[in-house]
Amino acid sequence: MGKIILVVDDDAMNLRMAEMILKKKGYDVKKADSGQEALALLQHDIGTGARWHHERYDIIHD
Repeated sequence: MGKIILVVDDDAMNLRMAEMILKKKGYDVKKADSGQEALALLQHDIGTGARWHHERYDIIHD
């Protein structure tokens, strides 16, 4: 498995495009359509011991 990237965007087309590009580059992609959903995904995965790379977070805002 590659590194996991969480993509957050409220535009469904942008989410699909980002997922497609990142998967082609070998990343595992999680998607959320809001900041609230992204935080819920993170909290759930951390609570279940899921494999997240906690040592580094990058934020890209457009």
